[in-house]
Amino acid sequence: MEHIMEILPQLRVIVDELEEIKKGVVSKSSISYTSQDARIVALDSLQITMSSSGMWINAFNSLANVCTKDGKFDSADFLNTVGSGVNVQRTEMIMIDFIRLGFMTLVHFKIDNLFHNLLKHLSALPRRTGYWNLTNTILTECGLSKIGVEKPYVSA
Repeated sequence: MEHIMEILPQLRVIVDELEEIKKGVVSKSSISYTSQDARIVALDSLQITMSSSGMWINAFNSLANVCTKDGKFDSADFLNTVGSGVNVQRTEMIMIDFIRLGFMTLVHFKIDNLFHNLLKHLSALPRRTGYWNLTNTILTECGLSKIGVEKPYVSA
């Protein structure tokens, strides 16, 4: 990846795929699209997390563009606007790490919560807590392999 903006179309694809999964849940379970079913709530929440991360990336990039005058990036203006007391490179790293780590944490939490709710509904909560125990139990309940299958790398 050459520029952080390149991730936006990938986030859009995931948001659209989540939408298709939501529609599938609705059609196969006969629940309302607007229901508060844990599956729909989790998928909505994942879509919001993906979309908001994209919005923050857009805002970050737009701010950098606003701070560019006559083709020259005004680092002092940028640092002043974001309220940073460190150099541009460090500021950029801090801001992007916040988006990246916040995104990962929220997605992990939402998946963990969904798995917990599904297993609770199935009366199959594992005796031991933790993400890996939930994941292994959900895979077992769904009849899926815990090992997984590697997809071959396909270049675009």
